[in-house]
Amino acid sequence: MSATVPDDETIQSVISSIHSALPGLGTAKLHTAVIDAHPEWKGVVGEKRIRRVMANSKKDAEIEGPIRENDALTTKPKTKKKKKAKVTSRATYPTSSLLPDSALTLPLSVAVRYFDKQKGKGLVALRRIEEGETLWKEDPWILAPEWDIFDLQQRAVACAHCTTPFSQSSALVVSCQHCSARYCTRLCLSRSASTHPLLCPGQNSASVPLLKQARSLAWMALHALSRATARVLLGGEQEWDVIKAMAELGMEERFQKIHVTPERETWKQVWKLYVDAFRSPQALKIVAKAKKPLGEQTEQELFSYEGFLRGLGRMSLNLESHGGLYLLHSHLNHSCDPNLSIRHLQQSSALARITVIAKRAILPDEELTITYVDPSLGVTQRRQALGEWGFGDCTCPRCDGEVAAADESQETKGDKNGLDLKDLERELKEGLGLWG
Repeated sequence: MSATVPDDETIQSVISSIHSALPGLGTAKLHTAVIDAHPEWKGVVGEKRIRRVMANSKKDAEIEGPIRENDALTTKPKTKKKKKAKVTSRATYPTSSLLPDSALTLPLSVAVRYFDKQKGKGLVALRRIEEGETLWKEDPWILAPEWDIFDLQQRAVACAHCTTPFSQSSALVVSCQHCSARYCTRLCLSRSASTHPLLCPGQNSASVPLLKQARSLAWMALHALSRATARVLLGGEQEWDVIKAMAELGMEERFQKIHVTPERETWKQVWKLYVDAFRSPQALKIVAKAKKPLGEQTEQELFSYEGFLRGLGRMSLNLESHGGLYLLHSHLNHSCDPNLSIRHLQQSSALARITVIAKRAILPDEELTITYVDPSLGVTQRRQALGEWGFGDCTCPRCDGEVAAADESQETKGDKNGLDLKDLERELKEGLGLWG
């Protein structure tokens, strides 16, 4: 019998339980504790998987890109506490709009709804959905994988399209005619035509410095924007409509919210590499051959510096932690008590495919939700993490209940302190002969 391979959510649940009992464990000791708790995972869950799951639970800070704090280039953790600056201007929230109907295939049990300007779009149930029911499975629109997977792709031992690792001896594996990229099947080779020609070293050598810089900085959003831009240039205006509809918060606004000075010089350097990659003679020839010309306004939005920063902001907001950008999944709003779970169940055949499963029974017209933050955090930390992304305070029933309970506890504590102070005052007055 083959060993059980747990999903990331199950591993994260075990890690959270261990952390609550034994805080401060390093990765090696935490891995030992996890295997002690689940011996059946030995050999299938290594330290690297533990490290990745912990990083994913915080929605990898590498999505943010490089920033400068105390004059040291670093990666900003989302969960690090910062004293909140006094807000004197109108709050800035991410903006989004509805995708064109032609771009989205909806399950029969799900509908898109636009709620309001602050919340934007979301998904609701059209019928009762039972606990454990699979709502849909989805492949990524583009995929900028985690760097360990990216490195496997570079070594040609993982599919350059779907990222699934494969055996060197597999008869199904096929190669790109222009570079070392290999694909697990001819289907993946065919699908890669939506992005690969513009990012292929053999077809567009100007793309090499851009991808090297993204890898050097471990900047997932830059890598994702490169792939999204390639898809737009090769697919035309209909693909640009997809990008425009995604939730967006500008990079400047994002860094204002986390109260850290952005590394603008780095932004400008990578912008130049980005423009060079997609405006090179080789790239222009490939784009012309695709015969999907873009309008002047779209070109300006793609390649102006301001448009580039907006593109990075879109990627940061919408990427799944492992680097996938999913059209239907990107509609899901947050709750600290979500009713959906996102799983990667087909790891042997389609690593990047997600399966969306109901965590509990869902009623008709109820909104479908996932969590954007670590649900094991306290309400203050969860709200801070969401606020740093521009979403404002979460007002889901769980948050409202925890805040109300905390207020009641504080009020009771205040009453108790008040009684203690009155007792002390009486004793002092009696001792001084002032009580009468």
